[in-house]
Amino acid sequence: MPKAIIVVGPPGAGKGTQAQFIADHIGGVWYDTGTKIRERLAKGEDLGGREYTQGGYAAGKLLDPNKTLRMVLGDIKGVFASRKSVVLSGSPRSMTEAFGSGEGGLIHLLHDTYGRENIFIFNIHIPIEESIERNMKRKDSRVDDTPETIRVRYEDQYEKSVVPMIEAMKTHGYQIIDIDGTPPPGEVFESIKKHL
Repeated sequence: MPKAIIVVGPPGAGKGTQAQFIADHIGGVWYDTGTKIRERLAKGEDLGGREYTQGGYAAGKLLDPNKTLRMVLGDIKGVFASRKSVVLSGSPRSMTEAFGSGEGGLIHLLHDTYGRENIFIFNIHIPIEESIERNMKRKDSRVDDTPETIRVRYEDQYEKSVVPMIEAMKTHGYQIIDIDGTPPPGEVFESIKKHL
């Protein structure tokens, strides 16, 4: 039975790495929102007017959640149609992306396509100091990466946006699987595999 798998976590938790491992393991399609945004910006696409540019994204500015939702749904509609398993990293990361704002959210569409019992949300946990250390070492780090700005992203983007979304998913009966993200990537994946 095809699955819809969402990988969430704070900055530096290894969401993309684990999502790619999962997709390879189950033969699914991996979709990483951040990668798709960077590709569009590199091509010069207008994703949100003059205030949203490649430099703005690199500096930590996020795309409007409604625009992100429309982009993701447009990109993966073919996966939905084929009923292949899909593994998402980078989306959803807000209540709007998950449940919509006057329109259907990503969770609703995943539910309609795969069924609640086939949706798995892996929440990878790392402490804030680990997040800072990992992000400072990343090759694709943002232009303003400092311990202070990474801390703000951890608190604003993860704790204030992603965590409430995860709690709402729990309330709606979706499977949230908590994973310790501090070991090496291979060990983290072994923990994830037990639930696949």
